[in-house]
Amino acid sequence: MTTTSSDSLVTWARAEAERVRAIKIEGVGGLSNKARPQMAPALEFLRRHAAGTQFLATAEALVDRDERVEAWIGIKGMGDLLDGWADFVEAGMAAIPSFEVAARVAASTDLMEQVQALLDDRDVEPAAPVVLAGAALEEFLRSRVAALSVTVVGKPSISSYANALRTAG
Repeated sequence: MTTTSSDSLVTWARAEAERVRAIKIEGVGGLSNKARPQMAPALEFLRRHAAGTQFLATAEALVDRDERVEAWIGIKGMGDLLDGWADFVEAGMAAIPSFEVAARVAASTDLMEQVQALLDDRDVEPAAPVVLAGAALEEFLRSRVAALSVTVVGKPSISSYANALRTAG
């Protein structure tokens, strides 16, 4: 699986900021159906690489605004958000996990949601959520091992991941 470096993400964000700012919308008026699709790549980028941040929240609010906001304000704002995110990353204030790490964290979160659903169902054998919780823990530990580039000794398991992480501090 290919990992994406923060340098390449910053480069993309800066180029996209310039592309977005160069969008020309004819006439005066709000964010139209012409402007929103042009801003979609920037919004999707922030959803993937700035999830849970104010950068994403502001971008979503910008795109979701009603027609009373002038299009040029939305377009300039999206470009500024991308540049701001790039500055934030370059300043070392954001750790960008690889896609693999982010996917493993998401998978462990999904598994834990399934565990809760099983726990809430009185007809489910109690061992089922316990086994699924173990799988979620293993996925989470594996994500930490991958994020920190820690070497695991032995067969992949919860204990080998935990030992590797403990050894790495």
